[in-house]
Amino acid sequence: MKSKMQYSFEDNIVEVKPNVKKELQFYRLQFLEKMNCNGVIIKQEIIKNVHLTITKIENVGFEYHIEVFDTTLRNRTLSLSEKDLIAQIASITDDVKIIVDENFNFIKIKNFDLIKSKANQKFKILSKKYLGEKANRLFEYLQKYYKDEKLIYNDLQRYDKYGFLLIKFLGYYRFGKNHKYTIRYTNFLKNTFLEIDETVKMTKLNREIEEVELKLKGEINTSKYNKKMFEREMKVQNIFFDEVNDNLTLNKYEGVFNFNTKTGKINNAKLNIHVSFGENYSKEIDYQLSSLLPHEV
Repeated sequence: MKSKMQYSFEDNIVEVKPNVKKELQFYRLQFLEKMNCNGVIIKQEIIKNVHLTITKIENVGFEYHIEVFDTTLRNRTLSLSEKDLIAQIASITDDVKIIVDENFNFIKIKNFDLIKSKANQKFKILSKKYLGEKANRLFEYLQKYYKDEKLIYNDLQRYDKYGFLLIKFLGYYRFGKNHKYTIRYTNFLKNTFLEIDETVKMTKLNREIEEVELKLKGEINTSKYNKKMFEREMKVQNIFFDEVNDNLTLNKYEGVFNFNTKTGKINNAKLNIHVSFGENYSKEIDYQLSSLLPHEV
């Protein structure tokens, strides 16, 4: 098993770009969200143990094979039935093979037909168990969703899915130079979306062990921000706010990504977000990725 990262230390420049033949690694993904709504605090934590295999495909790019083999969901506000539904839907993409080119542009989901078949089988069973108009709307949406290969990939790139593994921060880094990306969130407030402009820069570079640290900060993309959409949902949820003075505020958006350039993989990562709307609604998000040794799994 051989792998490395292509880079140059000239003028403190490093190129973050995988160049692997085959690389295997265990990880633990932890997603913690804490919402304060009218003084009521709701916590949800999801922990996943994951096995990632990156395989070089000559003249094409890379295959990212992600396998989830252990998942824990903690949320005291959800019933056992609701937790089971969430787990059943999430399991559809518990084993996914994604093909990307050298620059990490999406090509295809290699086992897309298998995922579609798995989704259809799940929904046949679940639609008999979960009845009602709300459940029907959910299954109708998901049936369309699992027919769209690119939509699935875009969704899996979210940080609360496999975004830490399907990392997009490729390219040349030098101290003081920023890289910019845009990402869309749908979990800051129910039935809303928000685009965040991310800025990534290199903050540490260890020549001896060939390790690089990237730091991430974010701010609201004001040109895409729809205040009325958030206000409508606040009213639906009966959350009091001042229509004149209150606004959506991104109080914190910071992340750290650590790459080991000898093995060509991400070692660990974390992302902390704090968003609020007035005094009666706020949400704190803490996402973490940790690499594991086989005996730690």
